Amino acid sequence: MTKIERGPVIRVANAWDDIAVAAGTAAVAGTPLSVPHAAILEVMIQCNPDSLESVFVGNQHGQNFEVVAGDYVVVPVNDLSTVYVRSAAGTGTYNYIAGV
Repeated sequence: MTKIERGPVIRVANAWDDIAVAAGTAAVAGTPLSVPHAAILEVMIQCNPDSLESVFVGNQHGQNFEVVAGDYVVVPVNDLSTVYVRSAAGTGTYNYIAGV
């Protein structure tokens, strides 16, 4: 289930104001996620809403958590290089956003 938020876009200010955000879209390649900064708090991975196939999220030993088109999962992790995304046919795309 995807939660839909309605209303104006606002900036949330808190104690973590010095944290930047890394975001992007990537094709499934069976390789770890990567951004310029290695240390993060968590990453949200969304299967692209236009994708014709699900993506599977996990670590280097297995990617078994299925995320269907338009849905997402939040992974508490401190290093993006430990998160892997794949799809059955290898043609899916996903979006990600992480605090770095």
